Amino acid sequence: MLFETERLIMRMGRETDFADYLALVSDPASMAWGAMGSQRPQTEKRARETFAQLYLVLPAVAVTRKSDGRMIGVLNMDQDPWLKTWEIGYTFTSAYWHQGYATEAAWGELQYLFDQNQAPYVYANVTAGNRPSENVLARLGFTREGESRFGFLLHGRYRVQQRFGLTRAEYEAKRSADPR
Repeated sequence: MLFETERLIMRMGRETDFADYLALVSDPASMAWGAMGSQRPQTEKRARETFAQLYLVLPAVAVTRKSDGRMIGVLNMDQDPWLKTWEIGYTFTSAYWHQGYATEAAWGELQYLFDQNQAPYVYANVTAGNRPSENVLARLGFTREGESRFGFLLHGRYRVQQRFGLTRAEYEAKRSADPR
């Protein structure tokens, strides 16, 4: 286990997560924004390929519910080796949307990065129009910092990509005001 929150455990992926992973990557709503290395829902064959890469090579972090052990989403954390800053991302199976899981998992991820890894700054890139992700980041205290007009190629069309950031000082102020 990497870290946990009230309802969730974040841990490294396991081979036994494949059925839940397949439910995530074959879900059209979950894949609408180009998640998990794909721009469309994945077939079982393609899911086995991306599962091996994400879980065994990168590796991605499985978001599992304490209540039943189900993997309901995936987090990523990538550190810039030069700047020591971190990029975060998240994808959840749509059946678990609107229940606070993304906000809870991402807050746990921020605590892990700022408190345990001494991150000076964490950012997330969001394709313009992905209001649910923008809302999660806003609830966590991120600031919209700018955009790249041709930042992401989604479904054959260039899209604006927005960048949101959170400094250590902003995180500490948020944690003091709203310790969750």
